[in-house]
Amino acid sequence: MNQPGYNFHSLKGELKEFYAVKVSANFRIIFRMEDNNPTDIDLIDYH
Repeated sequence: MNQPGYNFHSLKGELKEFYAVKVSANFRIIFRMEDNNPTDIDLIDYH
């Protein structure tokens, strides 16, 4: 996931258990990891 252009990062605040990758512009795919599997996957517009 940590490839150039994906902007993979952990989130803070209310979403501190989540990670995010950039899709385009303001859109991000967010997810949590459980047993090395992504869960609670969502597409959000963060603005």
